[in-house]
Amino acid sequence: MTFAARHDKPTLRARTLAPRGRSGRHRALASWSGVETATILVFAVISTPVVAIFVGPEQLGKAAIALGLIGIVEIICCTGWHDALVRAPSLHTRLIDSANTVICLAATVAMLLLAAASAPLAAVFHDDGLRPLLIAAALALPLSAATTVPSAILARKLRAKSISLRWVVHRAAALIVTLGLAMAGAGAMSIVLGALAANLASVMVLFSLLRRTPRFIWRWAILRNELRPVLRYVGGISAETLLSTGMIKTFNILVGWLYGAVGAGLFQLSQRIVDETATVFQTLIARYALAHFAELSRNGRDPTATLLVGTTLTAYIALPVFAALAVCADDVVHLVFGEAWKGAAGMLRFCAIGWMLAFPVQLAMPFVRAAGRQARLTLYAAASALIAVAALFALQPLGLSSVGAAWAARHLPAIPFAMVTTSLLLG
Repeated sequence: MTFAARHDKPTLRARTLAPRGRSGRHRALASWSGVETATILVFAVISTPVVAIFVGPEQLGKAAIALGLIGIVEIICCTGWHDALVRAPSLHTRLIDSANTVICLAATVAMLLLAAASAPLAAVFHDDGLRPLLIAAALALPLSAATTVPSAILARKLRAKSISLRWVVHRAAALIVTLGLAMAGAGAMSIVLGALAANLASVMVLFSLLRRTPRFIWRWAILRNELRPVLRYVGGISAETLLSTGMIKTFNILVGWLYGAVGAGLFQLSQRIVDETATVFQTLIARYALAHFAELSRNGRDPTATLLVGTTLTAYIALPVFAALAVCADDVVHLVFGEAWKGAAGMLRFCAIGWMLAFPVQLAMPFVRAAGRQARLTLYAAASALIAVAALFALQPLGLSSVGAAWAARHLPAIPFAMVTTSLLLG
């Protein structure tokens, strides 16, 4: 038996068996995504107002700056690997262990460097209080790295119950720790430690769901040979994710630099309200769309029906919700969060409008990625990032509400990009 034949067999699996048949598996994806979505909604309804009341705009802004800096490094170290492993034609033991070794080593080195650089980074924002927040947040990097390979394996095999369980526990840990420390007066540190607890909980859950946990390989020849086929794709995804998801972190940091911690906190609240609302509709897409389109591609099946039906349903459900949120932004902020947060209302309105532009094209992104056209996604992410940052500086004379308008402007290329790219790929 050849080496490939020995190692291409599945080596890890969730303890929960996948449902039999394609229709059963799709029902499981939908049902468990519904459970996860309902849980996330409950957590968001509880956590967002409580955090806003007990933490306040300034402390929330400091936490956003610290987690934003750490988040950029996390994207570089971890994010590209997840999607590359999901899309890989085969996933055997040595590839799993090699990827796990590189990711964890990179995250550990990054943690040490960020802890060492915490004082200079705090000086940039003229706030010594950021230093302990940065050190605490940096501890999450190795934990996040340890979840990358296991979560990719579960996503690749479409283990809906296991994936939903991981994220429910992740959110629950963050909620319990954050709310407990916030009510105790820990301020920004409560949010940072809540994120750290969530990552630790994810590690424990994922490792309990795997029959064989990823290990470490210390031989360079094995690492080089196993990772060479996926490194190019990892680089493409990391570049795109750094420009898209990383731009979110960078935008928060720039808002904190231009408007101070209070401005960053107000924007963080408006962004959080919109993103938690978006998560209600986005969970199924975020968890399973790439794996589903990649499976269709490997089996030579036509993705057109899935793309059209999914896009139509998403748009019909999401658009009215975000339109209502944009119209009622002033009332939502005033009634739920109080006068201290009234500056967030204008930003909330623009953020909701931005999601109205983005939601009709949510399925196009994983479809293009599964088709292997990573360069197009990177180009789109670069255009969106450039528009957002340019708008942030250009609109600064208009005041704090312009932050929301700059944030919404990043979605302007979304619909033209999706229409042109999907038309070319579908022929």
